[in-house]
Amino acid sequence: MILISTSAGQLEEVTFGLPDVAAQFGRPLLPLVRTGGQITAGMVDRARKATTDLAWLLTRRYGFGSEHPSPALVSFVERMNSSTSTDTVARYLRTLFAHSRLLVLNPLADVPVLIIAGDRDLLTPPAHSKEIAGVLPEAELVEVEHGGHVALLENADVVNAAIERFLQKVEPTGRPG
Repeated sequence: MILISTSAGQLEEVTFGLPDVAAQFGRPLLPLVRTGGQITAGMVDRARKATTDLAWLLTRRYGFGSEHPSPALVSFVERMNSSTSTDTVARYLRTLFAHSRLLVLNPLADVPVLIIAGDRDLLTPPAHSKEIAGVLPEAELVEVEHGGHVALLENADVVNAAIERFLQKVEPTGRPG
């Protein structure tokens, strides 16, 4: 199993790179994300389309870890994000905030697991990957230097090399080699 830029819970504690005091102001808004309906989603979708420059800047800030990411790659990720309806995002976030997976990771204890995290991921911070690795002591954790949430795209060579090394360690049956 390969887990990239993920979390097993406690996302309500993520500060999004803001000082703790500022992050506290956003937490009361989480119930709105959890309960947002079709009307709200439509309104937000229209606002998202009207503010593409802001969306691009937010994508750059929260998706990437390097100081100067490729503008073309930021645009690609922003287009991908903006093509996902707010209703879908809200439902996805509702699921993420409602489920804690740390307690159900035990079945993976005997499975080869690679965990990859960007060291500058503001959405699913590396501490979340370290927490998963702590529950799965046989798991291999790779932190991608200068990697953000989209480390898979931002640092494709590093991520691909880690995946290739990992796959070479396991046989086609999925058992350690």
